[in-house]
Amino acid sequence: CKNMKPAYASAASDITSFVPGSYLAAVDATKASKLAERFQLKGFPTLKYFENGDFKFDYNGGRAKENFVDFMRDPKAPKNEL
Repeated sequence: CKNMKPAYASAASDITSFVPGSYLAAVDATKASKLAERFQLKGFPTLKYFENGDFKFDYNGGRAKENFVDFMRDPKAPKNEL
């Protein structure tokens, strides 16, 4: 979680210029326990992809800034989710 945070924060601050209309957000599930329970979070970090406020699938890609940006440019569900 701590190792990924700088890359995620950097991607989040730049994502609107790379992918207009898209956002990256972070939630501390230890403080938002009801949200963690709702989405059945069991490990950290857990990354989830939403479209128009609806949960679509878990993100299982790389943890570098470029991975997050590339994914947001063309989000695809993992093959096991199709």
